[in-house]
Amino acid sequence: MKRVLVIILAVLVIGGLLLCGCAAPEPAPAPATAPSSEPSEPGQVIELKFSYHTPPQASIVPSYLQPWADKIEEESGGRVKITHYAGGTLVKLPDQYAGLKSGLSDIALIETEQTPGQFPLSEINALPYVFPSIEATARSLWELHEKYTFNTELSDVKVLSLWTMPSPYLHSTKVIHTLEDIKGMKIRSGGETDSVILQAVGATPVEMATGDLYTALQKGLVEGAFITAQGVFAFHLMEVIKAHTECFSGYKTFLIAMNRQVYEQLPADIKEVIDSNSGPDISTTYSLAYGDLDLQALEKLKAIDAKAGYPGYYCLPAEEAARWKTALKPIWDKWLEGTKAKNLPGEEMLEDAQKLAEKYR
Repeated sequence: MKRVLVIILAVLVIGGLLLCGCAAPEPAPAPATAPSSEPSEPGQVIELKFSYHTPPQASIVPSYLQPWADKIEEESGGRVKITHYAGGTLVKLPDQYAGLKSGLSDIALIETEQTPGQFPLSEINALPYVFPSIEATARSLWELHEKYTFNTELSDVKVLSLWTMPSPYLHSTKVIHTLEDIKGMKIRSGGETDSVILQAVGATPVEMATGDLYTALQKGLVEGAFITAQGVFAFHLMEVIKAHTECFSGYKTFLIAMNRQVYEQLPADIKEVIDSNSGPDISTTYSLAYGDLDLQALEKLKAIDAKAGYPGYYCLPAEEAARWKTALKPIWDKWLEGTKAKNLPGEEMLEDAQKLAEKYR
C-alpha cells in the first residue's frame, strides 16, 4: 500500500513539473513610463510662484511682469495660474537665484550682479558704455547669454526673458555737469556695480535700499542716486531732488527665469505657451515699452522742474561723456582680469558684445 502511495505522489510531482514547463512564460516587465508630453487635461490647473524684489508699485510690474504673466495665463486657457510675490515677500533680492534653483519659487526675476563672483560671465550685463540703446542691449545680451551662459553658469535654470532697464539718470540735489562736480559727493549705491562706477568717477558710494532713499536725500545723508525717471515717481523723489544728469552709465539687465525641473515637467502644450512668451523678441518688446514709459516720466520731471525753477535735466555733451567713459574703462579691465583668472572666455565675450552692439545700433 505504501509503495502505491509513493508511486502516485511521484506521478503527481512529475506531472506538475511537466505542466509548469509547458505553461506560458511570464510576461516581460513593462517599460518605464516616459515623462508625459501629452496636452494637459482641461481641468488641471498648474500653479506657479513668481518671485521678484521690486515692490508692486514699481512701474516694471504693470508694464512688464504682470502683463507677461497674464498673457501666459490667458494663452493657457486658464490652465496656468501665476501668483506674484513682489517686494521680496517670498525671496529676498540676493537669494532669488538660489530660491529658484531650490524650488522655493517657480519663476524669478534675477539680478546676477547681486551675487558677485557666482556668475562672472553674466556680470557683463552691468558693464558701462558697452551698448548704445535698450534694443541693442536686449538683443545683444540674449545672443551673448545663449552662446556663453545658458549652458554653463545658468544651466540650472531655464532663462525665459531678459528685462533691460533704460540707462538710469543721475538724480541729485545739486547740479552735476562734469566729473569735477561729482567728485566727493555722497551718492546712493544699489550694490557692488553701482559702487564701482561711483568710485571710478570720484564719488563716495553709500549703499542703501531704494525704499530708504527719500529720507536719506531729505536729511542730506546722500546727495544723489542713479535711478530711472519712473523710479523717481515710484518713490516720490521729485520732492527732494532738483537736477537730473544723463551720463549713459549703462543698461542694467535682469533675467526672468524658471526652475528647470518645473519647466521640464510641464505638459507639452503648456511648454509651448511658455516658449512662445520667451526669447529675444519678447525681451526686446517689453524692454522697449518700458523705455518709452521712462521717456514719458522724464518729460513729466522736466515740467515739474520748470514750474519749480529747478536746474532740471542735463545731458552730458559728447566731449564730457568721453571723459566719463575713459574714467569708467578700468571697470572693463577689472572684469576681463577676473574672467581670465577663472579661465573663462571674457575677452571673446566682450569682443562679441561690441560686434553685436554695432550690429543692432
